[in-house]
Amino acid sequence: MATGSPRGGALLRHLIQQSDELGSSISDALRVYSDDMRHKRLSRAEEKAYSLPAKLAIPMMVCIFPVLFVVILCPVIVRMVTGTW
Repeated sequence: MATGSPRGGALLRHLIQQSDELGSSISDALRVYSDDMRHKRLSRAEEKAYSLPAKLAIPMMVCIFPVLFVVILCPVIVRMVTGTW
C-alpha cells in the first residue's frame, strides 16, 4: 500500500482488521483515517512554510542586499566623483 510512511501500512491493515472484527463500516473508518492523514500532511507543510522566512533571511542579507546597494548607490557615487552633482 502506498501510504508514504513505513508505519502507515501496518496501521491501515490494523484499521481494516479492527473494522471487520467490530462490524463497523470500513469506508467510514478509511474516511476518518484519510482525513486525519490529510490534516497531518497539511500541518507539516504549514510548519515548513512558517520556518521558510527565517531560513531565507541570511541568504538575502548576504547575496541580494549588497547587489541592491551597489545598483542604487553606484550612480550617486559616479555623479559625486565626476562633479556633475
